[in-house]
Amino acid sequence: MTDAKFTPGPWVIKNGYNIFGPLGGESGDGVACDTNDGWQVAEVGEYPAFVGSELMELGSEVCNANARHIVKCVNAHDELVDALRGVLEFQGDYGANEIDMAKSHAEAYRVLNGLGDEK
Repeated sequence: MTDAKFTPGPWVIKNGYNIFGPLGGESGDGVACDTNDGWQVAEVGEYPAFVGSELMELGSEVCNANARHIVKCVNAHDELVDALRGVLEFQGDYGANEIDMAKSHAEAYRVLNGLGDEK
């Protein structure tokens, strides 16, 4: 048995709150789907919760907002890691000059600003 990994991105939202990998993309275990289809990664809000002893489902607006947030975080992961590595590499290099410092900080800010502040 092989160790499965997550489904590669970029991930997208279909039908409001269903999350899919890219068309023709591979699954976490390397199986590619047809070019006109993508692997479904998640369905947000599929399961209800008890509220006052009654089962309630999340509203469609909340499900869609949750799906958007999941996709945004997953798709930004690699870029965030790269930007933060750049900042750490600079901080670890005491011989870095002001231009290198400005470049690493600018890249970190570019990535963070691109994420926005979704509440």
